Amino acid sequence: MKPLKIKDVELDDGSFKICVPLTARNEVALMNDLLHLKEKSFDLIEWRADFFQADQKDLKTPNLKPLKLIRKMFSDKPLIVTFRDESEGGQTSIDHIELLEFRKNVIESGLTDIIDIEVMNFKMKDGKKAQINKEYEKLIELAKEKGIKVILSFHDFNHSPEVQVMIDCLLLEEKFGADLAKIAYFAKNQTDAKNLMEASRIAAQTLKIPHIAIAMGEEGVITRYSKHLSFSAITYASIGESSAPGQLSLDVIHDKIR
Repeated sequence: MKPLKIKDVELDDGSFKICVPLTARNEVALMNDLLHLKEKSFDLIEWRADFFQADQKDLKTPNLKPLKLIRKMFSDKPLIVTFRDESEGGQTSIDHIELLEFRKNVIESGLTDIIDIEVMNFKMKDGKKAQINKEYEKLIELAKEKGIKVILSFHDFNHSPEVQVMIDCLLLEEKFGADLAKIAYFAKNQTDAKNLMEASRIAAQTLKIPHIAIAMGEEGVITRYSKHLSFSAITYASIGESSAPGQLSLDVIHDKIR
């Protein structure tokens, strides 16, 4: 099943393709970011809809105008849509049903190539055994019917578990139907960062799908660019407000990955 090709971008373990999260909170800021990106080199775009729509109350009828604008200006770039609830490290907290409906509407719009879904929705804890939520099982099926790839992700902004727990988390995401499996843990020290890179190395040998592995925080910065120690398919680089602790700017990532 590896690698995964979307448009002209081939995602594989260790490819370290650069994804730029768009965290603008209004249309003017978004347009400025998009114009700035025209002069930059990168591989994918992620629209962090929770940043843009933090003040929007009715998410059952999502504002897709930003998504249409991104698609129009960068039709050649694979596009990820992510909405993280505040409980998932995002910018706003909304009702579970509203969030599910938002994701469904985005999928049905056909405006994205990839959708990122946090597996906290599946009642998973620290990558251990979990039952997939039937509503999200149907959502994943809908995405696949529409030809949209699915990132299943797990974030812990407080700590990093043992290596095997990280691997188990990635394996569970694969089991639940991910096209890309993602883990992001907070590294309190270099040991945490090394453990994540070891989990990434093992995952590259074990999973049938590509994976994304990131250690958040200052101690985890090395995991965002070290192609010799980690095997992440994607790394994230900011052009404005960062979307996660320890995220480097696009210019710095280019310098580091060389």
